[in-house]
Amino acid sequence: MKKYFLFIFLIIICITSSNVYAECSYTELVEVSSDAAYIEAGYSYAYDDKGAVSGFEITLYNLTEHMYVILNTDEVLPSLKKVNYKGESSNKMITYSDTYLGVYRFQTSNLDKIIKYTFNVYSLSSYTGCTKKVKTLTVIKPKKNEFASLDICKHREVINYFYCKRWATMEFNKTSNEIESIIRKRLKEAQGLTTTAGRATIKEGARLESERRLKWILVSSIVAFVSMLVILVCAIRINSNNRNTI
Repeated sequence: MKKYFLFIFLIIICITSSNVYAECSYTELVEVSSDAAYIEAGYSYAYDDKGAVSGFEITLYNLTEHMYVILNTDEVLPSLKKVNYKGESSNKMITYSDTYLGVYRFQTSNLDKIIKYTFNVYSLSSYTGCTKKVKTLTVIKPKKNEFASLDICKHREVINYFYCKRWATMEFNKTSNEIESIIRKRLKEAQGLTTTAGRATIKEGARLESERRLKWILVSSIVAFVSMLVILVCAIRINSNNRNTI
C-alpha cells in the first residue's frame, strides 16, 4: 500500500514539475510578449506575366529565433506539410530557420474560395524556460466576386459598393436575383442623392451669384454717390471763387 501511495505521489510531482516548466512567469510572459508584438501576417496579390492577378502571397513577418508558429488552414498546399503538434491539427510548424531574415512566404493560386489562415505564435522553452501561446494572427484571403462583372456594377456610384467590389472576404448567402436587386436599389438611391446634391449645388451657386451682384450694385451706388458729392463740392467752391473775383 505504501508503494502504491509513493507511486501516486511521484506521478503528481512529475505532473506539477511539467506544468511549472510549461507555464510562464509574469516576467517571462512580458519578455515573450514584447518579442511577439512585432510579428504580423498579411496577404498580397500575385501577378502573371500579363499583369493579371494569378493568386495570393501569404506572408508572416518578423519571426524571431525565440518564437515558432503553428499555422492552421483548411487549404491543402504542397508547400505546407501536415503535422500534428501539441494536439493542434496544423499544416505547418514554422521556425526561424524556415524564414529569410524572419520572413516566411507561401503562395496560393486559389481565386474562388475564401480561405482563413491562423498563425498561433509560441515562445521557445529554450529561450525563456517556458512555452506559451503568446499571440494569434488571422489572415482572410478573399475570393473573386462574381457580381463585380455585372454591368450595373460599372456605374461609378456603386463601383465600390460591398456587392460590387472585385474581391469578397465573406460569403453573401443570397441568391443572384436578390443581390442584383440590392445593387439596383443602391444605385437608384445613390443617383437620387447625386441629383439632389447637384440641385443643391446649383441653388447654392445661384444664391452666391445673386449676393455677388447685390454687393457690386451696392459698391457701385456708393462710388457714384461719393463721386457726385465730390463734383457738387467742387462746383460750389468754383462758384464761390468766381463771386469773390467779381
